[in-house]
Formats: sequence, structure tokens, C-alpha cells
Amino acid sequence: MQPSLVLALLAMSTFWQSSEVGIGHTGRERALRFRDEAQGALEASVNAGWLDETLAQAAWVSQVFYNSSGKLTS
Repeated sequence: MQPSLVLALLAMSTFWQSSEVGIGHTGRERALRFRDEAQGALEASVNAGWLDETLAQAAWVSQVFYNSSGKLTS
């Protein structure tokens, strides 16, 4: 399993819990850090030639995070 998939899923799950009722702004910042780490791991896997279906899943989850987070990632 790709490390980038684990990190991307952590980013999404943290983001989903980060409403003001949940873990709030701190959680959103943590989610962005997880997403940045996931992106770095994804790029490292591509550069190393470690290409498999979990890498595609990681890319998909990262894109869903990007689309869901709106102004946070711009």
C-alpha cells in the first residue's frame, strides 16, 4: 500500500472532522499538512517508479480533498 494513500485518507478524515463544532481550525491546518505530505509521498513514488493501483487511489483521494477544501488550498 502506498504511503501517499494513507496520508491522503488521513487528510480527508481530519478535514471532515474539522467543522467549528468538531476540531475546528487546528484540524483544518492538520488536514492540509497531511495533504502536503501525501502529495510529497505520491511524487516520490512516481519518481521511484512504484506505480500501482493504490497510487491511483491516492491521487484520486488527494483530488477529492482539493475539490472539497475550497479556499483552504488556494
